[in-house]
Amino acid sequence: MSKRSIEQGSNGPTKKKAKYNYAKAQTHLEPNTKGIYVSCDRGKEGRAKLEIIDLLEDKYEELLEKKVFSPIIEDAEDEKELDFEEQMKKELLDLQKSKTDKKVSPFVFIELQMECLLFIKVHRTIDPVVLVLEILKDAFENNAKKTRYCSKIIPISDSCSASEENLQKLIERVIGKQDLKCEQNENIAFSVDITRRLFQVLERDHIMKITTGKLRELNPKITINYKSFDKLLLVQCFKSNIGISVVDEQHWKDYKKFNLNQIFASKK
Repeated sequence: MSKRSIEQGSNGPTKKKAKYNYAKAQTHLEPNTKGIYVSCDRGKEGRAKLEIIDLLEDKYEELLEKKVFSPIIEDAEDEKELDFEEQMKKELLDLQKSKTDKKVSPFVFIELQMECLLFIKVHRTIDPVVLVLEILKDAFENNAKKTRYCSKIIPISDSCSASEENLQKLIERVIGKQDLKCEQNENIAFSVDITRRLFQVLERDHIMKITTGKLRELNPKITINYKSFDKLLLVQCFKSNIGISVVDEQHWKDYKKFNLNQIFASKK
């Protein structure tokens, strides 16, 4: 199931038949989008797309088998009770679709129209942090080079339209899902990493002030330490969207700030 490693001196990845239907693609980042930013070589965005989708598909299928993720099922609104005639029509349509359609994709490319940057939206049943960490773990432990043109892969757990109020609510949502239990009176040290691309809504210093202030407000045992920390809040700002996620310091350091190329370079 795993994608063949790239051999030294090859001309790039061999294109394989996609498992899913990628015909539909969005052209902008909406609020509440979760997914993965991928940085890549300039002029190689097309090849990077093929690489990353192969990598994501293979790891997703593996994690499905391990029951880390749940299979994608039809929305509840599609399962409403139908009368006999409507049910017959639906069954006929489903039969026709099953003969022609590939499986519904857990991933959707967002066309950012920016050099060296891709974004893949993931289905709501997928935790992008878990998915990215598993891919990085494979690269780190097995030293199997499966990409040539992809560099950083940054997960986004949730996102919002860019404003101070929305960012505060977003941090509250994401941090609320984290296990930040403290042993006795021990503090939890946080750092914040901010990346801004084509983003003019909020200045970097103001974003830092909002994030650190909100972290302290949510948990009085949280301290801010940019050199030695337990958790890192990743803040990715693109045009009018802000996305965030939380990762462990050890993962961030071991996996070279989530840079696949640097992981492989460090193993030489």
